[in-house]
Amino acid sequence: MSNSSADPSGQGLKARTELRPATVFAVEGFESDLLPEELLRKHAKSLTRPAMWAAAQDGRIPVKVNALASIALGGPASAAELPLLSVLLKDTSASVRLAALKAMHNCQDVEPATVALLGACLDRDPQVARAIPAAVLSLGAGALPVLIRHLRIDSELADRTTIPLLIQFGEAARQPLLLALSHPDAQMRANSLAALISLGNEGLEAMSARIRALVSDPDAAVRALARQALAILARFGKPMLIEARALPLDGFAETLVDDAALKKAGKALETTALHALTRDGRGVVRANAWHGLATLGPLPADLALEAAVACKDAEADVRREAALALRKCPAIVLGHVLPPLVIASRDADKTVAQAARQAIFSQGKQAVSHLIELFGERDGRVHEPAVALATALDHDAVPALVEALDAPLPLVRLGALQALTGIGGKALDHAAAKVLAQLTNSHDPVRAAALRAIEQLEPATCKKFPALRSQLLQIWRADASLVVRQAAEKTLARVQAVS
Repeated sequence: MSNSSADPSGQGLKARTELRPATVFAVEGFESDLLPEELLRKHAKSLTRPAMWAAAQDGRIPVKVNALASIALGGPASAAELPLLSVLLKDTSASVRLAALKAMHNCQDVEPATVALLGACLDRDPQVARAIPAAVLSLGAGALPVLIRHLRIDSELADRTTIPLLIQFGEAARQPLLLALSHPDAQMRANSLAALISLGNEGLEAMSARIRALVSDPDAAVRALARQALAILARFGKPMLIEARALPLDGFAETLVDDAALKKAGKALETTALHALTRDGRGVVRANAWHGLATLGPLPADLALEAAVACKDAEADVRREAALALRKCPAIVLGHVLPPLVIASRDADKTVAQAARQAIFSQGKQAVSHLIELFGERDGRVHEPAVALATALDHDAVPALVEALDAPLPLVRLGALQALTGIGGKALDHAAAKVLAQLTNSHDPVRAAALRAIEQLEPATCKKFPALRSQLLQIWRADASLVVRQAAEKTLARVQAVS
C-alpha cells in the first residue's frame, strides 16, 4: 500500500519533513563561538551533562567543542561515555578532536581509553598530537600494561606512537620494560629496549649485564639496539670506579709473560681481575691479561665478544693475544666473533694474522657456515679473506661450499666457486654438475669463476659432459662480457687439449 493511500491528507509526510526547532542554549555564543572555560563553569548548572552529550553530536563545530569542554569540566568520562568520545577523536575538525582529548582525561575505563589515544597518536594536527601524552598520563599507571602490550608492532610505528607515550611515565615505565626484554616476541624485545634507551643513560647503567646478554639475541634488530646501548654507556655513562688491583705476577706490566710463568702462577690468576686488566691503559698489561684468560679455559660469551673487539686494539701484542684467546670461542657468539678475526687474518703484523687464522681453524666445521655468510659482504677486507680461509679449511668446508652454489646472493655463489677451485681435486670434480650450472648465471663474475673452475676439472670429469665443448664455444663467441669470453677461450683450449 502506498503512502498516499495510507495518509490521504499528506499530513504525515509534512510532519516528517518539517525541521525540528534548533536547541537553544542558555549561554550566549554557545552555537557560534569557542567559549572560555570560566564562562562555561559559570553556567554549569544550565549545561547539564545529558544535554552536553546530546550537543556533542550536533553538526556545528562550536557546539561540539563547547559541549565537550563542559563535559570535561564536569568530571571524568565514564565507561558508557567513552565510545562516543572515541568517535569524536576522529572528527574532521582538529578543534573537536582536541576537545575530545581533554574530555578523556582521568577516564574511568583505562584500557579502551589508552587504546583510543594510541590510535590518535598519528594525528596530523600538531596541537592535537602534543596533547595526547598529557591525556595518557592522566589515566595513571593503569595505562602502562596496555602500552607495553602495544609494543608488538613495527619499530617505525612504535617510535611514533607507543614509545613516546611510555617514556612520559619516566621511572614508572622502567620495570615493565625490563620484564618485556624477556618476551618471546622479537618486536616486543626490540621496542622495549628502544624505549629503555630513550629513558636515559642512568637506567642503562643499572641494566648493563642484561644489555650485554642481548648482544647475542637471535633477532638482528635487538642485537643492533643492544650494541647501540653499550656504545651509549661507553661514551656517556658514568665512569666506573674500579678498585685498584694488584698485578698477578711480577713484570706483568713490563714484559710479555710466557706460558710457563702463567702456569706457575696458578690460583693467582682470577677471571674477574684479568678481565679488568684487559681495559688497562698499558698495552703490555692488556696483552698479558688476554693471555692469562686464555690459560683459564674457554672464554664465556661476554668476554669472547670483548676479545673480538680487542682484535682491533692499537697494540699488535694485544691483538695477537686476544685472537689466541678466541681459539675456544662459544658457538653462540661465533657469528659475531668471526668477522673481526677474518679481518685480523690479514693483519700487517704476521704474528697477529697467524693467531687469527689459528683461532678460526680451531673452530673447524663450525666456522664454515659463518665464513660463507661473509662471502656476501661487499667489503673486500671481509669477503676476500673469508674465501681464502674457507679454502684453507679444505675438505671440512666442501659440503657447505657445494650447497652455497645454490645461494640466492651472487657474491656468495662467487665465493663458493673460488673456494672450491682453490681446493680442487676430487671435491671440485664431485661438484662438477653444479659448477657447470653456473655457466648460465646472470652475474658476469660468477660465470667467469665457473669457467675457471671447469678449467681445473680432471679430463675424465669433462668427458662426462658431452655438450661442454659446444657450450664453451657458444660462450666464447656470444657472451656479452669480455672477461667471460676471455675465460671461456682459455677453458675451451684446455678442454680441447685433454679430450
